[in-house]
Amino acid sequence: MPSNAIHLLLLAAGSGQRFAQGAKHLSVPKQYVSLAGRTVLEHSLAAFKDLAIRSAVITHSDDDMEINRLHLVAPYKITLAVGGASRAESVRLGLQTLHQAGADNSDWVLVHDAARCCVTEKDIQALIDMCLSKNRGGLLVSAIHDTLKFSQDGFQVDKSINREQMFAALTPQMFPLGDLLVALKEAEEQGMTVTDESSAMEAMGEQPLMIEGDAGNIKLTRVEQLPQVQAFLNQQNIKE
Repeated sequence: MPSNAIHLLLLAAGSGQRFAQGAKHLSVPKQYVSLAGRTVLEHSLAAFKDLAIRSAVITHSDDDMEINRLHLVAPYKITLAVGGASRAESVRLGLQTLHQAGADNSDWVLVHDAARCCVTEKDIQALIDMCLSKNRGGLLVSAIHDTLKFSQDGFQVDKSINREQMFAALTPQMFPLGDLLVALKEAEEQGMTVTDESSAMEAMGEQPLMIEGDAGNIKLTRVEQLPQVQAFLNQQNIKE
């Protein structure tokens, strides 16, 4: 029987090398940068605080010296887990930790990047409602409005790509825990590079649902994005 129980897996194990290269004046990884009174990680966690979440796992790097200094607050149990060398490995380890904490294979899991602190509760709820009503996994996406170019060498344009049917994958992404764990293990055995949870499910023959989210749900990867993220979080504080 399908379950309506939902768990959160928040990924904070990345090193953020691109961000670090442009932020040599900062002494902490991007998920621990303080903006609008809280760290990026805390803002990302707060986006889920009023949703029907059963429990949460936050993955972090094995040499993380910051996460235990935070006062992580949520109306559900939070478990910390060491992530892996890749996103897919971090997700797999996080799912296994959810299992150990009592989550069932038939439960749902929302996988979210800690660096996406501009996600809105409205978009997350829309994703939850769609996945539960259709009993199918899905993800937030954003339509692409820029002209797309393909280049084999990265220096010259080979061709333009029709953007009409192109969407950028966002997070969170929501799938049944057991199905996602099987898909990730299968991808690993086949040596497949998995850049998000949807791609692992697609390789298993699934066609995840797409729910268009706010284009402001950006992933913090560059220092020059900080003013945009700061403005969004300041606005959220005003609403609260």
